[in-house]
Amino acid sequence: MYDRRRANRQLKIRLLQAEVVETLLYGCASWSLTAEHYTKLNGTHRQFLTRCIGWSKRKRSDRPLSYAQAGCEETIEATVRKRRLCFAGFNMRMEDTRLPKRMLLGAMAGGVGYRGGQESDWVSRLGEDLVAFNMGDEKEGGKWKVSAKDPEVWYNKVEDGAAWLMRKWHRQEAEASAKRQRARDAEAESMASGPKRKRAGEAAVGGKKR
Repeated sequence: MYDRRRANRQLKIRLLQAEVVETLLYGCASWSLTAEHYTKLNGTHRQFLTRCIGWSKRKRSDRPLSYAQAGCEETIEATVRKRRLCFAGFNMRMEDTRLPKRMLLGAMAGGVGYRGGQESDWVSRLGEDLVAFNMGDEKEGGKWKVSAKDPEVWYNKVEDGAAWLMRKWHRQEAEASAKRQRARDAEAESMASGPKRKRAGEAAVGGKKR
């Protein structure tokens, strides 16, 4: 379906969002992801997007342009972080006896942790989300727990943070795209000047023989 050129583009994108993305991100609000995980998820998402809009690797399409062509406003990373922060706010508004709140935000009453420390936990990733969304002040002293008590205030802060992250992403991608273009131009220039130098060298050698 996604590779059919005659299929409606908007239909393919809606199917991608409803089937692939939602399946890919099922339960993501409770995940503890690393930078490597985000890279893989973003790469998979972009592969499907480029298939939907009919672009190939040979066209060297830039990421922001492919997102714009597909009408996609957020990367997978921004979506996961936003859902996790919204879910954290929902947990904070629960009663203390609720199991989800005890599991995600509570502390262990006993037991022994892994040697060397746990690789990652949900609360630490939540702190990374706050920093990524330019909400580091909410992280200090657990201020976010107070802000999350008001659902409207918390949701607006998360939305603003997601928009800030996407603006930063667009700037970084624009810089990376310009850098790649300069590298391609330099490569093309060196390939074009290479045969000229070779012909000039052959002519000089031929002149000596005469």
